Amino acid sequence: MLMMLGALPAAAQQKPALSVSGDRSSWPIETLEAEAGPRRFVTHHRGTFGGEVVDYDATVGETIVKDRNGRPAASLFTIDYVRTRLATSTGRPVLFIYNGGPGGGSSYLQLGAFGPRKMARFNAEAQADPSTPLVDNPDTILDVADLVFIDPPETGYSRLLPGIDPQTFRNSDADSAACVQLIRRWLEDHGRTGSPVYLVGESFGTHRNIHVGRDLARLKSQVRLAGMVMVSGPVPASTGPDPEPLDAVSRVIDVAAWSWYYGLIDNRTQSLAQAVDKARAFALGPYVHALLLGNRLPDVEKDEIARKLATLTGLSADYYSKNDLVIKAPATDLLKSEGKMLTLFDIRYTEAAATAPSDEERDWDAMMRGVDKNMARVAAETLKVKGLGDYHSIAPGAIKWNWTFIPNAARLASLSRQMREDPKLRILVGVGLYDRAASMGADENAFARMGHKGQSTLTYYAAGHMLYSDAPGQKAFLRDVRAFVQGQPVPGGAIPVTEPKR
Repeated sequence: MLMMLGALPAAAQQKPALSVSGDRSSWPIETLEAEAGPRRFVTHHRGTFGGEVVDYDATVGETIVKDRNGRPAASLFTIDYVRTRLATSTGRPVLFIYNGGPGGGSSYLQLGAFGPRKMARFNAEAQADPSTPLVDNPDTILDVADLVFIDPPETGYSRLLPGIDPQTFRNSDADSAACVQLIRRWLEDHGRTGSPVYLVGESFGTHRNIHVGRDLARLKSQVRLAGMVMVSGPVPASTGPDPEPLDAVSRVIDVAAWSWYYGLIDNRTQSLAQAVDKARAFALGPYVHALLLGNRLPDVEKDEIARKLATLTGLSADYYSKNDLVIKAPATDLLKSEGKMLTLFDIRYTEAAATAPSDEERDWDAMMRGVDKNMARVAAETLKVKGLGDYHSIAPGAIKWNWTFIPNAARLASLSRQMREDPKLRILVGVGLYDRAASMGADENAFARMGHKGQSTLTYYAAGHMLYSDAPGQKAFLRDVRAFVQGQPVPGGAIPVTEPKR
C-alpha cells in the first residue's frame, strides 16, 4: 500500500547534491565497492515451480555499502532464492527485485508475487489480516531465473550503521548508489558477473530501475543489464487541478476505464477495451487539438468536445464546459454525487469523501499487519533468521521523510538515453487499469514519445497499483515476466476482459 509514498508533498525538502539532469549520478559510482557482511543464513529447499521440481537455496545475506566518501554507512540485507543442482548457471537470468516508497521493503513483491511462498490472498483486507495464511507459489519463476530481493537502507532488515546521518541515502542518487554497490557485490560473490541481469521495481522502484540502470553502465566491470520490469509507476499520474494538455489527455484515458467499471458510461454493449480505445482515439485527436487551441476554440466546437467527453467519461458536458474541458480532480469528481472518493492505489475501493483521512493520518501499520506477520513467519519458519530484529515493510516514519527526487522529465530522458545507447535493453511496463497512483495514459504517451520501437512492451491488468493483488492478475503478471526474462515475445497492448462493478 505504500509504494507511492514518495509522491507525497513535503513542505520543506533538504536538497543534497543531486543529479538534477538525471543523466549522471552525483555519487562516485565507479569507486564505491561494498563489502560482504558477516551475517548470513542459508537454508535448502525443494519446490515445484512452472511445473518443474526445483532444488534451491534461500539465503538472507548482509552487505555493507559505503557513503559517497567511501565510509561504511549501511548494513543492507538481501533475501535470495538461487536454484541448485544445475550443470551450469551460465546464461541464467538474475532478477534484482525491490518495492517502492521510498522507504518500502521488498515484502510486497515477495509475498504477493515472486516468492516461493506467498500469502493465500493479497487484496487490501488480506494485507491487513495477520491470519492470512502462507501457501506454496507454483507460479513463481524460480525454475527459469534466480531471485534476489533487495531491501534498501532502513527497510526490511537493512539498517544505517552507528553515527551515519539519516539523510545520507534519502535521495535518488544515493539510493541508487547503495543498490548498485549491493548488486555488484552479489554478482561477484556468486560468480554471476556474466549473467543477464533484470531489474524489477514497483512504483518508486520503477524510478530506481532507471537510476540503477544509469549507474550500472558506469561500472568498469560492466553488468550485463538485459532488461527492466516496471511494475506500476514509471510515469506518475498528474495530480494538479490544472493539468497540462498531455496530462489532461492521459486523465481522459484513465477515467474512461474507471467510469466503465462504475457504470457511469455504457458497460453493457461495449467492453472495457472498447471504452478505453474510444477515449484514447478521441483524446489523442480532437481533444488534444482543442486543448492546444485554448480560447481560440469556437464556442460551438467547445460544446461539442464537452458533449463527447461526457459520453466517454461519464462526467457531464456542463462539468467540462465549466472546467476548461479538463478533469480537475478525478478522485473526487467521478463519484461526487454519491459523496465518495476513489482510493489512491485501487479505484475499485472508495471512501466517504467528507471523512477520508489524509495519507499522513492513515494507520499504515494496521493496513500492512498481515504482510508484516507473514514476513515474520517466513523468517522464523523458512529462512531460520535470528537476531536481526523486526522486518520493516515500511521504514519507520517514512511518510515524514524529506526525499529529494530527480525530476520526472529528467528521469524519463535518462531512460530514453539508456535505451538508445543499448538497443538490446528491453523494458516491460505493467499497467494497472484501476491504479490512480500511476497512469495508464501517461505510461502510453511517454513510451510512445521515447521512440525505440520494439524495446518496450506495455502489458495491462485488471488491477490497481499492485498488479498481482488477485489470483488471475498474479498468474498473468508472472506469465508475462517469465516470458520476458526468457527472451520470448510478450503479447502486450491487450486490455483484459473483466467485469464491471455495476
